[in-house]
Amino acid sequence: MTDHERLGRVAVVGAGVIGSAIAAALVDRGARVTQVSESEGLSAASRASFAWVNAHGKMPEPYRALNAEGRAWHARHGASWFVPTGSIVDGVPDERDGYVDVDRFLAVHRARVGATGAVVTGRVLGLGRARTGISLEGTGVVADTVVIAAGTGTAALVGSLTSPNSRIGSARGPRGFAVRLRAPSAAVGRVVVDRGLLLRPDHPERPDLVVAQSLAVEQRLRSRPSSADDAATIWTEMRRELATRVGGEVRDAEPVSVHVADRPRSADGYPVLGWVAPGVYVVLSHSGVTLALLLADLAARDLVGDIDPRLEAYRP
Repeated sequence: MTDHERLGRVAVVGAGVIGSAIAAALVDRGARVTQVSESEGLSAASRASFAWVNAHGKMPEPYRALNAEGRAWHARHGASWFVPTGSIVDGVPDERDGYVDVDRFLAVHRARVGATGAVVTGRVLGLGRARTGISLEGTGVVADTVVIAAGTGTAALVGSLTSPNSRIGSARGPRGFAVRLRAPSAAVGRVVVDRGLLLRPDHPERPDLVVAQSLAVEQRLRSRPSSADDAATIWTEMRRELATRVGGEVRDAEPVSVHVADRPRSADGYPVLGWVAPGVYVVLSHSGVTLALLLADLAARDLVGDIDPRLEAYRP
């Protein structure tokens, strides 16, 4: 019996990039895994992610190095989902950067889970102690080990079984959005960051489409919470921003899509990995796309006592 088989029945709660990567890493190591997802498609947070893989502006140095290694994991293992476009951030290029095709990433990892494990669709209402293990209330799943990788839902699940955790906090960061639109000028071939305006290609086979975010627009919308999730309001603000910064009018009257969501985030903004109660392990990170593969490897090892010293700074 392998160390991972000794974990017994493992339930991974969450089917975003981190939850899917962890579930796949555990399956690959021989664990008996059931992954629980609220929906069969992308979560709101995944759809609203800019999905830029980078280590830009990360502080302090150990955290920057962690993100740089996360980027290297995508470069080594992500031929089917990592698009190494390079970036230019306020005039400074970095050819190591790129973006993740999140749909493809999730499809690959969920297929690996489904090959020998199980994927269950349902909302986990809470965790409880049952005679035969830990129950995931509302789903009918009972497990010996639970890995919570539920993004903004992490705090509620932890709180349903044990005391609130100060590092996890509310698990909710600032609300953000991603707008997909037809290129307002020449096609964007790489990740471009210019004074808080972010642009990147949407897909290698669709050079006419770009993904856009604006930190300035997000900040303005946060001061008006009633309109923060109004797609029409976001598009009006983004169209004005693009016309000012890129030049000229945005050709299309409407965007291709607008997605908005609260971003998963710990209380201090840094990753959280570790046990929060007997049999219950948490993984929470804001830089989910960049760090997903690396955190999945670290967590899968950590669960069986193969402890990486870098994790000590990120314990619950």
